[in-house]
Amino acid sequence: MILTQRITDGVAAGDVTVAYRRWKRPRVKPGSTFRGDDTDPLWRVTLSWAGSDPRQTLAEDAALSPSDISDIDTLLDRLDARTPWARTTLSRIARQPGITAAKLAATLPTDKDSHKRRIRILKEHGLTRSLPTGYELSVRGHAYLSATNPGRPPSSARRYAP
Repeated sequence: MILTQRITDGVAAGDVTVAYRRWKRPRVKPGSTFRGDDTDPLWRVTLSWAGSDPRQTLAEDAALSPSDISDIDTLLDRLDARTPWARTTLSRIARQPGITAAKLAATLPTDKDSHKRRIRILKEHGLTRSLPTGYELSVRGHAYLSATNPGRPPSSARRYAP
């Protein structure tokens, strides 16, 4: 269910607690839009603020312990097991902040939509951030690459405001 920023701010402040949607059946999915008509049942959806997105908090954490680095290494090893893409993708995003999934996918044996799903996995682990167009490394992603590639020149500074 998509909410406008104004409504989202109201939910966070506790001023908005209910939304009404007209659907044939309940089908709340993040990022979805719905079409319907006035014969569809009206659904009452209770809203409450659950807190900030934990991925955002994770992405802004640059203090990586040896255990964190090991966990990320294990994740990337697993993701790269069949077809190496995760480390390549992180390196490309570090070198080219704002690069799109289509440009990333063009150099790998995958299509744009499949690669977008793959990048979401990196985002779930706090390594990348989505931009209006393209991706950049998060603070955590930069910290990981710096910790695992000490001889690597620093990646490009952020070009986009958070």
